[in-house]
Amino acid sequence: MYSRIVFFLFVVIVSLAKVQAQTPKAFEQAADKALLSNDYYAGMKYLDKVLEMEPERTDILFKHAEAARMFQAYTIAEQSYQKVLTNNTNGSFNAAIYGLGVTKQSL
Repeated sequence: MYSRIVFFLFVVIVSLAKVQAQTPKAFEQAADKALLSNDYYAGMKYLDKVLEMEPERTDILFKHAEAARMFQAYTIAEQSYQKVLTNNTNGSFNAAIYGLGVTKQSL
C-alpha cells in the first residue's frame, strides 16, 4: 500500500514538473508579445531564457540585441550584436551592423 502511494506521488510530481516547463518556442512567443507592447525589458528577459536553451540561434541573438538597444541597455546590446556578426556567416543579419553602429554611438 505504501509503495503505491509513493509511486502515485512520484507520478504527480513528475507530471507537474513537465506542465510547468516552458519550451523555447513559448518563451519566444512571450518575448514577441512583450516587444509588440514595447516592453523591451521583459522581451529581453524572455529572449535570455531562449538563449539559455538554444544559444546558437542567431535570429534570437538579433532580437535580443534589438530589445536591449530599445531598452537602452547599450552594453548588452553591443555584446549581442557582436555575437550576431560573428555567427552571421550567410549575411542574413546585415542589419546588425547598423544596430551595432547606433549602439556604439549611444554609449
